[in-house]
Amino acid sequence: MDEVVATPPTIADYRPTQFGTIPWLIKHAELEVGKRLDRELQASGVTKAQFGVLQALAHLKTASSAALARTVFVSPQAMVGIIVGLERKGLIVRRASPASARMLEARVTPTGMETYQKGKKAVTRVDDLISSEFDADEQAVFAAHLTRLVAALQKAKEER
Repeated sequence: MDEVVATPPTIADYRPTQFGTIPWLIKHAELEVGKRLDRELQASGVTKAQFGVLQALAHLKTASSAALARTVFVSPQAMVGIIVGLERKGLIVRRASPASARMLEARVTPTGMETYQKGKKAVTRVDDLISSEFDADEQAVFAAHLTRLVAALQKAKEER
């Protein structure tokens, strides 16, 4: 009788099943969304983080680098490079803050607003792609679950 040998899973098939499944799926989804955003934003000439800064400034009108870093989930050190890149492209300008001459506040330029509008269309395409997988009720439940997840993790952080 021939022995049946199970084929071991490949690295592409790997997924934790005993523990860590939800965090793994969230990270996997984040990576896939990020790749799609990168592709869609490419035509606008900005990265995801740069688009996030333009989006924040389009709504806030002005913000410090530290505030922008918190808004787009990067370190203050990483924000320095993002800001420099946006300034070089002429998409933002920085000026001394009225509150403190030592603090610089960024603002979107007219060219930056045009780029933001292009990027907004790209991000909307990704949002529409994701949303097309769920009906309206599922989208609401999905958003509620993610909101609860974030709140639970933030609460756990505060309790430490």
